[in-house]
Amino acid sequence: MAITDERKNTMRRIQRLTYWFTEEYVKELENKKKEDAAVKEMNENSDTDEIKYVVLTAEHNAEVMMDCIKECICAVNLRAIEEDVEDWMLAGINAMLEKVNESRCIPFDLPTSICGLLCAHLRK
Repeated sequence: MAITDERKNTMRRIQRLTYWFTEEYVKELENKKKEDAAVKEMNENSDTDEIKYVVLTAEHNAEVMMDCIKECICAVNLRAIEEDVEDWMLAGINAMLEKVNESRCIPFDLPTSICGLLCAHLRK
């Protein structure tokens, strides 16, 4: 059984999504460097009894992005011929991606939703 064009196109769309999450991951790594520098500066300049704090978010955000990347890769790896991907699964994924295009906002749980639709957790 050959892989359909619809399946190939859906997997390409997920690959582009993977790229987007990868860019966001790299940005968060850069943000972490800035946060680390801010913490270092704050610690070096703490001559007073004043309480200082920095809210650190980049490390957690980078972890979230990496999870998104891993899930996208998992979904794309189901492109093999022997993996059974039904037409309704592809329709669901494409509907999610279309909604994302309309809203112009990519939710971080989208890769999890795609993997759930593909039953990726059962295929390991």
